[in-house]
Amino acid sequence: MIAKNGSDLRPERGQGPPILSGSAASAGPAPYAAPASHGSRSARISLLAISLGSAGLGGAWQAATSVASAWIQISDVLFVISGLVWVVLLAAYVRHGGARWRNLREDLRHPGQGFALAYVPIIGMLITGHFSRFGEEGARWAYAVFVVAAALVAARLLAHWFTGGLGDLVAFMLPTLRERSFHTGLWIYSFPVAATTNFLVRWTSAAEVPGRETVVWTLLAVASGGFLLLGVATLVHGGRHWRLRTGRPELG
Repeated sequence: MIAKNGSDLRPERGQGPPILSGSAASAGPAPYAAPASHGSRSARISLLAISLGSAGLGGAWQAATSVASAWIQISDVLFVISGLVWVVLLAAYVRHGGARWRNLREDLRHPGQGFALAYVPIIGMLITGHFSRFGEEGARWAYAVFVVAAALVAARLLAHWFTGGLGDLVAFMLPTLRERSFHTGLWIYSFPVAATTNFLVRWTSAAEVPGRETVVWTLLAVASGGFLLLGVATLVHGGRHWRLRTGRPELG
């Protein structure tokens, strides 16, 4: 018997069910399909980009304290926001089954949100490093724990990507990059922007750039303005989704 795709479906004698051959046998494994339970967890873990971006911007303000006399309190507030978002989202992730090894393994294999789990220890390291001035001994131990966790997550992700998962990641991300309307996935760019600002702030000081204080304040204004715009857009986006879920009419 010949299938529509040209595969030979004839069973051999005494062999039971038909054996696929030809193009059907060479089709390869089925693409990754996330289980239904993954959605509620990934919705939380992907939002950790907000926490990571907040910590990154806090680091930029911290770097500016020695260059342009920026207020360290702004950096502290940003790191506190990062920590609160981190704790709330991580608790929600655990509550939806993230503490189970099977679910954690499935989430690490997810092409779009698997890498977001690496945010958990990275954010922990950033927050610990910032507030280490209040207790270096405890911060040193906490930092070591986060480093080990980051290494384990990185090893698992690299193993998955090098065994075929990297193509799934690229295929998953490309449609997201082409989206025109606002979505919370845009927060993924907040940390690179903040880290670049941090680098430029430190570089202007090391290179003794003329008028570096003005340059630093301009960099902070641009990065902070983008952060505020993302925050407002996220609140509006969340409010719209909440009204749709509750059946409430749009405002205005």
